[in-house]
Amino acid sequence: YASYWRRPLPIFGSFNSMKVFPETFMPLCSMVAVNIVMPFLKDYLMSLAFVYAIVGALFITMYVYLLARLVESAANCSAVFADLIAICFLMFHFLMYKNDWSENLHLFWSTDVTCFFHYTLTAVFNACIVLYFLREETVKNRSISLEIAENKFGYLKSGLLVLVLYLGIFSNSFTNVILAVFSGAHLLRSFFMEGKGAFGNRFKSLWKYYSIHVLILAAWLIAVFFQLFDARNENARSQGMTGSMSGAIGNYISNFTSVNKMAALIGAAIIVLFIAGVVMAGNAGKPGDKAKNIDGRTKALAGILTETILSFVFISIYLILLCGVANPRYLVRNDVKLGIFFYGFVMISVMMGYLVQNTDPSSARTGKLQHAFAILLPLITFVIVSQSLNYCKSYREYNMSHYSHEKELAISTDLIDQFKAAEEAGLDEFELHVFVNESAGDNWPYPAYAGDVIGDALFRHGVISRQIKATTVFDPDWNTKLQISKP
Repeated sequence: YASYWRRPLPIFGSFNSMKVFPETFMPLCSMVAVNIVMPFLKDYLMSLAFVYAIVGALFITMYVYLLARLVESAANCSAVFADLIAICFLMFHFLMYKNDWSENLHLFWSTDVTCFFHYTLTAVFNACIVLYFLREETVKNRSISLEIAENKFGYLKSGLLVLVLYLGIFSNSFTNVILAVFSGAHLLRSFFMEGKGAFGNRFKSLWKYYSIHVLILAAWLIAVFFQLFDARNENARSQGMTGSMSGAIGNYISNFTSVNKMAALIGAAIIVLFIAGVVMAGNAGKPGDKAKNIDGRTKALAGILTETILSFVFISIYLILLCGVANPRYLVRNDVKLGIFFYGFVMISVMMGYLVQNTDPSSARTGKLQHAFAILLPLITFVIVSQSLNYCKSYREYNMSHYSHEKELAISTDLIDQFKAAEEAGLDEFELHVFVNESAGDNWPYPAYAGDVIGDALFRHGVISRQIKATTVFDPDWNTKLQISKP
């Protein structure tokens, strides 16, 4: 997939028929690596790794930045407090499953670089769109749909938004739902909690002010339709991947029973403090401008919590059904369940923002609680960061085989060396020897078609000067040569 640049449109009945975003963005990043970075590094693999790492870091940075700005706007707290909460938000992705001394998984982890682009990055991308809508529409009470219709949003911004939404929807059936469920929740809340008058008038108002979310849902249904007839479905069935609704439900529940105890304790404590703060605020409400300001923030907070809770429920139901039909194992993949925990983390972060919002600490009991939490927030952040990053519990390498990056580099270098040797020998066809991975039905990450796709990538990226046909050979001797045990 590093060199496979598909048509930028959904292709009905093809393999990965609706994965437009990952299958255009990954080769674009590869092209940047080969044409801009490799002339300086003089190393093909390290150039790819460098660009992929930068891209991943930029996506996650934007993800955390948008969360910080959401909290800042929703709670009307200082940027410093919002940034501290955003750091906690980021660290929760690592702390959630840090239960062992080594080989821990985090929520940005994927089995390989292809899955990182196809699952992790598409999940983060769609989550960024949701965070943008939460801030601009739910908190600021804007109607982007109306602004676009009245030419107040700007042609360039409108066009870029359409592009972003198109790429978000046509990305991955496990991750585009992050955006789709939010649009559904946003429409439901607007219809029942903000709509006025007869149902007919509410529908008209819904289209007028939130048409963009109606179109998001329509586009998502089109993407689902394409996925139903995807050629990969038959490929998965041929590998013995079958569904089980009971297995999907069991795996979904296991995602919560296996979380880190400290992460669960901190989350529960924040929820309890938030509820206590809301109750105290209700008992201590006073008339006047200050009360009106608090009410305005409370309305924004209620909107965010309503939409995130609904989205959490919707995405949980969808993924259980999808994995129940496809394969329950998807539900324990970190790059899939990231979408579920994303909404939980947003809820916790907004609650933390509420507990440090700008109120006079002497005005009421709730102010004193917020004052105390604000003082403790740096300490809480320190504890979460330290527990997430402490050296004694390391995280697993970014590959499914549990190998060190040095060994992964040696494996990949061996493959490239075989192609270079074939080219120097003047061969038009040769046998590409790969190690045996009996734990994967198709010998992933080097299945039968690996030789052709690797050769194509090396030719297109200029590592070899001509196309060479490679027949993949699963060779146990290569396990010995590369010091790899057969799983």
